[in-house]
Amino acid sequence: MFNLHLADKAKEDEDEQKVLFHSWMCQVEVFLTKKLFPAFEHEIVLRDKIKEIKPQDAELAELRKIQAEELERSLQLKKEASKRESSPTKRGSQGSEPKEEKAEKTAPRGTKATADKKKKK
Repeated sequence: MFNLHLADKAKEDEDEQKVLFHSWMCQVEVFLTKKLFPAFEHEIVLRDKIKEIKPQDAELAELRKIQAEELERSLQLKKEASKRESSPTKRGSQGSEPKEEKAEKTAPRGTKATADKKKKK
């Protein structure tokens, strides 16, 4: 009888271990199917999107570079033109306007920031 009691207890322990193992396996399965696999699939989707976007980014970078070069050229042309206009002519009275009048015409106006400060006061 004592041996039967030990055998039953051993069988109960074994059944309990099987139940715990089955429960653990279910939890692992839920984790893998609900969390890990969707995250991995999402990462794959993101990688594909990055591959699609890289050529577009390269094109945009090239376009920005071209625009920057054009802007630089136009600024250089404007500087050269302003140097030509501001250089004194040898004809005397037909020269450019006096410097004082130019200073008055190009006097800086209030900026938007100063206008906002005036409104707040």
